Amino acid sequence: MGAHAKGWNHKSLGFSFLGSFSRRVPNAAALNAARRLIQCAVSRGFLSRSYTLKGHRNVNPTSCPGDALYRVIRGWPRFKA
Repeated sequence: MGAHAKGWNHKSLGFSFLGSFSRRVPNAAALNAARRLIQCAVSRGFLSRSYTLKGHRNVNPTSCPGDALYRVIRGWPRFKA
């Protein structure tokens, strides 16, 4: 079990992007890897098909994952603030 989001660790999948993404987004390879990780978790049954995607700031008081990256993930399927 990870320690990525207090109160959510037991019922979530957490992953991170290395870098600062307040003004710029991660490269396409990193974004695609994250999306593939989500799909892999769903296809293997580790993540419900009806999952909800959230940013770290949606469950803890933080600016993570950075404004630029947050704008990107808000457009991904199943995102809910």
